[in-house]
Amino acid sequence: DPKNKFTEFAVITFLIIKADLQESANNKLISLEFRVSPDSVVSSRNPTPLKPEEELKYKENLKQNGPDAGRERNDEYIWIPIRKGTDVSFLISEDYKDNKYLLVCNKKPFVLLPDELWEIENIDTISDNRGLPAISVEIDEKGGELFYKLTSGNLNRSLAIIIGDKVTSIP
Repeated sequence: DPKNKFTEFAVITFLIIKADLQESANNKLISLEFRVSPDSVVSSRNPTPLKPEEELKYKENLKQNGPDAGRERNDEYIWIPIRKGTDVSFLISEDYKDNKYLLVCNKKPFVLLPDELWEIENIDTISDNRGLPAISVEIDEKGGELFYKLTSGNLNRSLAIIIGDKVTSIP
């Protein structure tokens, strides 16, 4: 039954993600980030898209210099690898070597990074409103304030959830 296979795959995937997060939290190496992802077309999700010439510049840079070059230069946008199975078809992505990468923001107010003195308080597996497996992550008060600023300041924009340096979800 395909539905059961999907559910089984989803449960395994979420347990792996939970284990990654739990290990990071236990070691105080919190590897959970939130970054706004630009879009290349005007839509209700992104009223101010990246210009085609900018998108092309970032894609060419990825091909010539690899995904870490933008981070090293502290570019406005950087490339983050995408966890297999994560749908980013509606966003700016590109293949490099054996991985697919997503273009995400690298500057405030478009990011929430672990170096901002917030912490994960609890991680658990749950079911979402459709009954599918999901992860519940509770962050401390400081993290909650920062997350509120990030999300309220970027309504209708795609928000990449990055765990262990890989894009894991884009709700």
